[in-house]
Amino acid sequence: MSHIFKDIFSKILEILTRRIKISFKRPYKVSKLTIIGEGNKIAGRLILKDKLARVDGSIKGELRSEGLLIIGVNGEMEGKVNTKKIMIYGIVKGSVYADEMVQIKKSGRLYADIFTSKFIVEEGGIFDGNCQRAF
Repeated sequence: MSHIFKDIFSKILEILTRRIKISFKRPYKVSKLTIIGEGNKIAGRLILKDKLARVDGSIKGELRSEGLLIIGVNGEMEGKVNTKKIMIYGIVKGSVYADEMVQIKKSGRLYADIFTSKFIVEEGGIFDGNCQRAF
C-alpha cells in the first residue's frame, strides 16, 4: 500500500518540477511537499518543515520554510518570509530572509528588503527594495 502512495507522490513531484521548469544537477529527494493552492487565503503565522513548498494562493503574515519555497505565478505573499531558498514567479511584499538564495523569475515581482547570500533576477523580473548580503 505504501508503494502506491510513493508512486503517486513521485508522479506529483515530476509534474510539478516539469511545470515550473526546475532542473536539479543531482537527484533531489523530497520527503514532504506542501502546496497552497490557487484561491486559498491564509492570514497569520505559517511554519513549514517540508523540503519543498509551493504557494499558488495568498498568504498574509509570516511564513517560515526549511527548504525550497516557490511562489507560483498566481501566488502572493505579504509579510515576512524566512526560508532556505525562494523562487518567485508571483508577487512578494515585505521582507525576505533566505539563507542560500533569492531568485526572481521573469514573471516575478519582489517589493521587499532582502537578506541573502545569493540574489538572482531574471530579465523581466521586478525588484524594488534593499538587498543586504547575509553570510
